[in-house]
Amino acid sequence: MSKKLAFYSAPKKGMSSYYEMVDLSAQYGHETVEGYAMFEFATPDVEAAKKLKAYADQKGVKFNCFSIFIDLSVGDADAQIELLKRYADVTAALGCPYLHHTIIGECEDFERVLAHKEEYFQLGIRAVREVYDYAETVGVKAIYEPQGYIFNGVEGIGRLLKEVDRDIGIVCDVGNMYEYGETAMPFVKAFADKVCHVHIKDIILTPENELGYGYPIKSGGYMTEVLFGQGIVPIAEAIAYLKDFGYDGPYSIEYNPREEGMSETDACIAHLNEILGE
Repeated sequence: MSKKLAFYSAPKKGMSSYYEMVDLSAQYGHETVEGYAMFEFATPDVEAAKKLKAYADQKGVKFNCFSIFIDLSVGDADAQIELLKRYADVTAALGCPYLHHTIIGECEDFERVLAHKEEYFQLGIRAVREVYDYAETVGVKAIYEPQGYIFNGVEGIGRLLKEVDRDIGIVCDVGNMYEYGETAMPFVKAFADKVCHVHIKDIILTPENELGYGYPIKSGGYMTEVLFGQGIVPIAEAIAYLKDFGYDGPYSIEYNPREEGMSETDACIAHLNEILGE
């Protein structure tokens, strides 16, 4: 098993604790695991983070990143910004170098989002600056992935980097740009020098939500996650380009199993191990 791989999504159905995730990471020989705002961290809990870090240290597993999904276009934006700061505290307590959060996430009401694109862009810039500045005070770097209909694609992330006036890093999620109507490699090549972290997923695009768990994309139709190697994402090409560019960090596995047990996650791991030559 590759030490470069890390669980991000829960690797099997029915998991309810990051202690299980740490144990499974150690069992699979992974050096790192990625945290998310679930299980013990459904709400930000610094003391829980300290205890979990101590347990993970005993198992030889480190937390490489902590992620949280937000959508500033829905609800109280200021409250969400403050929540992100509390999760920066959790990230620091876990010993993570990176806090990753979305800005304007997936939204089925994409016509509303695009109708207020500039307003939401400026709101996102404010949020990123506030979160980045706070995270920096606790020794954490804020990093961002392509997501949704505004902060996505080469144009959207390029504008974010240009206007935010902060040294933010990029999470190279190799599938999310398809939601925006782009493909993986132009994004990988455009931002390889800013990539701090990588999410691996594979997807298919369909006119209808045929499998029942896809989500709408900007150009119409649906994007659905599938087992690695069964979709349209050039995972091997993306990894090779990032490695050639000097990326030496972990590859977080983003796949939500539909079946019981570890068979689906094991299939994704086998695909990545073949690519990594391990």
